[in-house]
Amino acid sequence: KRLDFTVCDRSQSTVMRKSLIEVVPVIPEALARLPELAGNLFFSWHRPARALFEDLDPELWNQCRGNPRLMLRCLPQRALDAAAGDPQYLGRYTAAMQRLDAYLAARPHGPASRWSPISAPSTAFTRASRSTREASASWPETIAKPQATPARISWP
Repeated sequence: KRLDFTVCDRSQSTVMRKSLIEVVPVIPEALARLPELAGNLFFSWHRPARALFEDLDPELWNQCRGNPRLMLRCLPQRALDAAAGDPQYLGRYTAAMQRLDAYLAARPHGPASRWSPISAPSTAFTRASRSTREASASWPETIAKPQATPARISWP
């Protein structure tokens, strides 16, 4: 929740300035890695991971246009506490985090396997006019979805 209010700037008593206070929920210990999942694009193509955010508050998920980082900042504390106490949600959360860990630990294959971490080119992700979630949701289920390939940028 955002609270907007005006305070007096003591350095210049005739000037008023606006200050912004942002109140964010505390992530329960049982869901401590939820912000990590929100910060990784893995959620955008892994439907069970995306469902973790959507199931917390479907209306807020739509208002945030599928942005999990924004959603976690706007989510009511009671929704996080309820999810942390729900064994079914915790089971899905654990499975998604294990899948994320496996994805991050996987060795590169194809041309990427020849690069050492030091000589690997930088990878850049660009955002199209529509979000990844919207594009994924609108893709016909009968057609195989293309695999996302990050753009490779090599620095001299």
